[in-house]
Formats: sequence, structure tokens, C-alpha cells
Amino acid sequence: DRINSLNDRLTTSNIENMISESRQKLDQWRSDCYHLIDRFYEQKCREFDRHVAEIIDRQRKEINRIRSNTATLIHKQDILPKDIDYITTITGQLEQDIDKTRDKYLQINIHLLEINENLIEFQTANDTCDASVIPPPY
Repeated sequence: DRINSLNDRLTTSNIENMISESRQKLDQWRSDCYHLIDRFYEQKCREFDRHVAEIIDRQRKEINRIRSNTATLIHKQDILPKDIDYITTITGQLEQDIDKTRDKYLQINIHLLEINENLIEFQTANDTCDASVIPPPY
């Protein structure tokens, strides 16, 4: 009768309960990992936005500097050909910099997320009954 009771404990419902508990742990681990990845992603988005804003800010400052220099020269009304050449050259360089911004400064290198197989391990306790130490019934 006791053997039958032990066998009943290994019924499908008991096994499903044990599996369900472990599955809940795995599901919680997965959910935690997704949250960690989401936070990392959001942090990198903010960093990238700041990076782009700094680049755009530098370019705007350069445009304003050129605009101010041009206004000063026009106000003095003694613009020399070399001044016009200078403004034209600087404006052309700035235009090239703006055109190259996307290729030069807005590159993102993304590495694969490596998953170590040892992140999750299944352990079996060695607390099983050793049938070899049980003497035969005769």
C-alpha cells in the first residue's frame, strides 16, 4: 500500500505542479531580463539624443558665428574680396560638415547580446533512495 502511495505521488498532477513552480521562476527571470534590457535601451536612447543635440548645437553656433561675422562686415561696408572668399569657404565647409554629420557622427555600433548557457542550470538533488542498500526480501 505504501508503494502505491509513493507511486500516486508521482502522478501527472504532482509533476505538473513541480514543473509549474519552476516555470514560474523561469518566467520571472525572463520578465526581469526584459525589464533590464528595456532600461538599458532607454538609457542608450537618452545618451544618443544628447550626443546628437551636442553636434547640432555646435553646428548652430558655427552658423551663428558666420552670420555675425557677415553682418559685421556688411555693417562696416568695406567688404574686401578676401572677406567674401573667407565667408564662402567657411560656409562651404560647414555645409559639408552638416552633410557628413549623419555618416560621421551618427553611427551606432551594436554588439550582439551574448547569452551564457550557464545562466540557468538545472540541478538534481542526490537525496534519492539507493535501492542497492535494501536487502532482498528472502
